[in-house]
Amino acid sequence: MIQRAAAFTVAAKEARLEHIVGLTQWLASPSHPSLIRASTGSSIGCFRRFPESRIRSSSPGFFAEDYFVTIGASAHLGIFPWMYGNSRNAPLQTRTSRGVAVAALLDPARHAGKSYRPTGPELLGAEDMAKAIGRAVGRSVKVVG
Repeated sequence: MIQRAAAFTVAAKEARLEHIVGLTQWLASPSHPSLIRASTGSSIGCFRRFPESRIRSSSPGFFAEDYFVTIGASAHLGIFPWMYGNSRNAPLQTRTSRGVAVAALLDPARHAGKSYRPTGPELLGAEDMAKAIGRAVGRSVKVVG
């Protein structure tokens, strides 16, 4: 991750980018015990050479729309497949993250140095998500993992 961030920084400098928008994790920090969060936190330092806005997510690369693949199993079989143990998540909708990124890129002076967390007010566990999907599909939905 750090190598990719460094390569991006070099390319951005050569392209004379004026502002970047990064998608990162809430808990990203070079001192975090999780390797992915520590390397994300370390790579963020590469971007400080540019005016930057940051969209902070509980799990970058994991979006609300990713749950759509479970809707069929939930509606027809009453199950919610979950392989992430006791983790909790508040995934972004891609359209929301795009909207925040576009706003920051269109008005960089207003958004430079700011960080946004455009998710719901709480992290949800698998049981919470299964209940919400159950309400949406009109049946009881059980978590299976």
